[in-house]
Amino acid sequence: MRINNTDGTAGPNQISLADDSYIPGFKKLVDEIHKHGAKVFTQIQHSGRQGVAALTGKDYVLAPSPIPSAVMQQPTRELTVEEIHDLVGQFGDCARRSMLAGVDGVEIHGAHGYLINQFLSPFSNKRTDEYGGSFENRMRFLIEIMRDVRAKTENKIPISVRISADEFLSAVGIPMPYIDIAEGIRIAKAIEAEGVEAINVSCGTYESMNMAIEPMSFPQGWRKDFVKAVKNEVNVPVIAVGMFREPKVAEGFLQEGVADFAAFGRALLADSEYANKVLENRDDEINRCISCLFCFDELNKGSQVVCAVNPLTGFECDYPEKEKPSQPKTVAIVGAGPAGVRAAIYLKKMGHNPVLFEESDNIGGQVKIGKNPPKKDYLNWFIEDNEKKLKDLGVDIRFGRKADANTVKEINPDAVLIAVGAKPIIPNIPGVDSGNVYSVEQVLSGEVSIENKTIAVIGSGLTGLEVAELLQLSGNKT
Repeated sequence: MRINNTDGTAGPNQISLADDSYIPGFKKLVDEIHKHGAKVFTQIQHSGRQGVAALTGKDYVLAPSPIPSAVMQQPTRELTVEEIHDLVGQFGDCARRSMLAGVDGVEIHGAHGYLINQFLSPFSNKRTDEYGGSFENRMRFLIEIMRDVRAKTENKIPISVRISADEFLSAVGIPMPYIDIAEGIRIAKAIEAEGVEAINVSCGTYESMNMAIEPMSFPQGWRKDFVKAVKNEVNVPVIAVGMFREPKVAEGFLQEGVADFAAFGRALLADSEYANKVLENRDDEINRCISCLFCFDELNKGSQVVCAVNPLTGFECDYPEKEKPSQPKTVAIVGAGPAGVRAAIYLKKMGHNPVLFEESDNIGGQVKIGKNPPKKDYLNWFIEDNEKKLKDLGVDIRFGRKADANTVKEINPDAVLIAVGAKPIIPNIPGVDSGNVYSVEQVLSGEVSIENKTIAVIGSGLTGLEVAELLQLSGNKT
């Protein structure tokens, strides 16, 4: 939730409570959520140097010190003391508006390299006044915000503060000083001393983005040690975001006393019914997030929320649930890759009769070979989860059947969906048809086996890098 519309925007579609005119609309959202028995916290935030100047109409972004983010690379101006005081009040005002809209609590976002984190960190805060230098001075901005939020919400709703307990900047070659776990614990204790009701422990900044928003190379629950380190030093409830994809991993955090609450983000985009399935002991029906970062890639382009493994995410209003038809349609779907499989599942749930034709003997399409490079095991989940859905729904799948015109005519379909994917483009380079030149598909599928050779990989995009890494596992030099 952005606190103003002038200098703190994180993205073009970010929700706002910048003034009282937003309260009625936001209240409608809160009321709808409450109808389903859920609680709502507003997470209030300012991007600081990690914002985009073009979104604010200015030619700069604001920060504690005039140090641009290495990722965003925006012209950056140092905040004046007067502007800092104004921002403190804006955080409090946003919390007050949240309370008037009926929320159950508010969370102050002081993590991930955003403005509050920038004040806390000696890496990004080089001020020499009362808001920089010593630990106490670097804490001042957050402490003033916590007190203003508490005053303006009249102690009527709980307050949580989210922190990056470790910025992990050494992982990207940035030396100390920055917030390491020792400093993170110190910050957590200072926050607790202000009487907040919970601390949400995260990590990373935009510079160390993979720590904050993990790709699929990270194991579930990898944050356990530093979350527990904070938990051991404070008495208020600790919320842990731990790249939870399967409920058993989050449950382990709770049972072992690592945290008091488990936070889920991308997992809920992959399956909006995640919480209900857990409560109803239907863990095996969860559509698991594969940490592919497609959602963030699209958000960074200014798009809406989307999900690679749940095509309805972000399009729920475009495709609302409907009554099952009195006269179901028969739909021939050619190709059991991601598009064909998800279309078959959707059609079957809607009451129609999809028939899925697949020339090979299993589903997955390009995912079957895309999962073979190192640390891409989560792609197996896409295949496993959809195999179960197809089986549970009783979808008619015809493996080993090439869907030519005659094959399709046999089922007399009302519609035909072509979902055969694409074929790789082979550039017209002299020598490309030589016997020692292979395609990505040939290598990833295992059609060719190359060991202990020196190999030139042409193309250094993600695919080229992953193929090179896979080839190195067989003793090759790339």
